[in-house]
Amino acid sequence: ATMAAISFGDASAEGVNIIPSWQLTRESRDTSVQTLEITIAASETQTAARADAEVQTDEPELLEMPLVQPDAEELEDLLSFLHNVEPLVVAALEENLSTHAFDDYDVDWSENNEDEQCRYTLQHLPYRQQQCTSVSWNSTGAVLVAAFGRQDHTDWCTHKGGICTWNLDRSVNVHKAELAVDVLCCVCSVACHPELPSVVVAGTYNGEVLVVDCSQSNGQEIVFTTPLQYCHTEPVVQVCWSCSQDSRGRKSYKLLAAGGDGVVSVWNFKANKLELEAKHELHSSSVPRYLRSSRTPASLMGATAVSVNCESTDVFVAGTEGGCIVKGQLPQPGLATDAIIFAFQPHAGPVYTAAYSPLHRNAFLTCSTDGCVRLFSHFQVKPCLTFEVNEGYVLAADWSPARAALFACGSAEGNVHVFDLMANTSRPTLLLPGTQGTAVHTLRFCPKRPHLLAAGDASGCVRVWTLGRHANAVAHEDRTLDGIVQTGGD
Repeated sequence: ATMAAISFGDASAEGVNIIPSWQLTRESRDTSVQTLEITIAASETQTAARADAEVQTDEPELLEMPLVQPDAEELEDLLSFLHNVEPLVVAALEENLSTHAFDDYDVDWSENNEDEQCRYTLQHLPYRQQQCTSVSWNSTGAVLVAAFGRQDHTDWCTHKGGICTWNLDRSVNVHKAELAVDVLCCVCSVACHPELPSVVVAGTYNGEVLVVDCSQSNGQEIVFTTPLQYCHTEPVVQVCWSCSQDSRGRKSYKLLAAGGDGVVSVWNFKANKLELEAKHELHSSSVPRYLRSSRTPASLMGATAVSVNCESTDVFVAGTEGGCIVKGQLPQPGLATDAIIFAFQPHAGPVYTAAYSPLHRNAFLTCSTDGCVRLFSHFQVKPCLTFEVNEGYVLAADWSPARAALFACGSAEGNVHVFDLMANTSRPTLLLPGTQGTAVHTLRFCPKRPHLLAAGDASGCVRVWTLGRHANAVAHEDRTLDGIVQTGGD
């Protein structure tokens, strides 16, 4: 089929007009409004009249006292007296020239002649459920640093620990620390840097070593944490500093960290960071059999305390969980080396303190749960002196930094006993009472202010004691300690 063609053409239609509504006329109306008249009032005032007054003192009159002139009889008696005593005075002066009584005595005009007293009892209330595990003084002696955690773990650590500081030169809040640094686990030990006042290192229950810069804020105080591969596998029970000096007089600092895994790690400190230098293992096979206690394990001995010699900074002494006491020497840098070179007569329980004397290179103290404090020479197996406190465990001891023959220890009954070897070599000369039945876990003398002693206990309190006249220097006491160490206490 075919389609028909379609054609288109033009067409026209009418337009449509749409009228807009907006052009329509709109109605309008005028109105007005007026505010009320503003009332204005004026007022005047005048200050009270002033009065000036002056006063002047009279110039004082200087009275001249006449010089007393003795008469001839009195002058003759005075000359006779001087003539009679002259031989005695001259003889006494000549005797003083040959005496050595005051050879080692330096006059200290700032000596404190007061009695001992508890200056502060400090506590940080958010940590009131924790124990004070360690204390340390910063390099200026003004700031006290305390570590908080617990020492009664039976399993994994689920507590939160902390590090607190108090500046004793400022207004002290005894219930709140000036700075509190929260840590995710218990803190077992702290040690302030010997020269940098704001730097503190801490050992934790998880085996980490932390570097804390107290000058930081806003939660940024922890500036370094040891890498996981270099951490201890047991708690870091103690940290201490070692200082060495090269031929040019430049000082370098190392940190020793003792762990319950039987390892003493050595770290180089630089720019608020730690770099592992070596790990030294404490093998029981390096200890003679007769110097091992029945509690000594067959392999590695868990460290519980460490201290560096005051002169030979590569020599250290360490205490162990089994009661063994060993002396070690840091060899050339390396990993997993045995550093034990000497052993001492063991305690009957874990050794919680091993402390070299800061004033005698051969003397060190140890204390243990057997209730004894021992004074050793690091050349002799047997102790020079043994002190029995008779108050249960002895968990802490420290030497006075100013007096060679003075040291203190803390007992399980909460008391601090101060021993003065110049006065008595068997009994304490001073008792500083604490909270009854609350063990003293740590104590430390202040190196810059030797009359101050800080002690932390199991209730989370830190007591700061002023020893007063007991901290004053005594002539020849270094010779007394040297005599005890050389003769073995005989």
